[in-house]
Amino acid sequence: RTLGPTTILRDLEELTDEVGGRPSGSAALSQAIIWGIDKFRAAGLVNVRSEPYTVPILWLPGAEFGAVIRPNSRKLAVAALPFTSGTGASGIEAEVTSVGLGEDSDFARFKDRLRGGWVLIETTPMRSNDGLDAEYLNAPRIFLAARKAGAVGVLWMSTRPGRLLYRHPVRFDDAIDPLPGAMLDREDALRISRALTGGKFVRIKVVTEPQILANVVLANVVGEVRGYAKPAESVVLGAHLDSWDLGQGAL
Repeated sequence: RTLGPTTILRDLEELTDEVGGRPSGSAALSQAIIWGIDKFRAAGLVNVRSEPYTVPILWLPGAEFGAVIRPNSRKLAVAALPFTSGTGASGIEAEVTSVGLGEDSDFARFKDRLRGGWVLIETTPMRSNDGLDAEYLNAPRIFLAARKAGAVGVLWMSTRPGRLLYRHPVRFDDAIDPLPGAMLDREDALRISRALTGGKFVRIKVVTEPQILANVVLANVVGEVRGYAKPAESVVLGAHLDSWDLGQGAL
């Protein structure tokens, strides 16, 4: 049965091509919840339902764009980092200082240059799950260090080549970080880094306007496959139905 015909690929096409990226709280996720209920019912599951729950803080992406002001004016592709504050519609324009990989020693070395400016965090290419875990775990410490240094915000170099942007939360405590944060594509960030290494002053403007809501009711999609041998016992399986929005919502 496992090697026979399956609807998995068609289901994947529907979820990615027709629904697309699905941040929690978005209209696309609401569409995906209806899709999931219909799929569970069609598959013969019983007691199919949506189970509501409340999230204390919801972060949704909004307008986001950037530009290098000097030394050579050009547009920047940016992606606001989840659970960071916005810059406001007028944006923030400031000089950039690289703190390398963002170790505490790097912040200490450049502390006299960070106040009032953007902090650039450089990265190594991601090649494993360990690299992904490290990026998630390092972000809260880095944003705290940037706040203490008086920076206006954090610019994060993408770990993926090919101008690929993505999102990851910068904290995990149901709070919004006071600093704005934005992902830069790797190639642009490397160009900025080379300019800084060459002794040039780099000035950047970034605009991010996320939507931040409190106590929002969301829902999980739940269905049951009733067992025969031990129907009173349970095995719980779960997966993300939500996704970030920059891709089509498939990982």
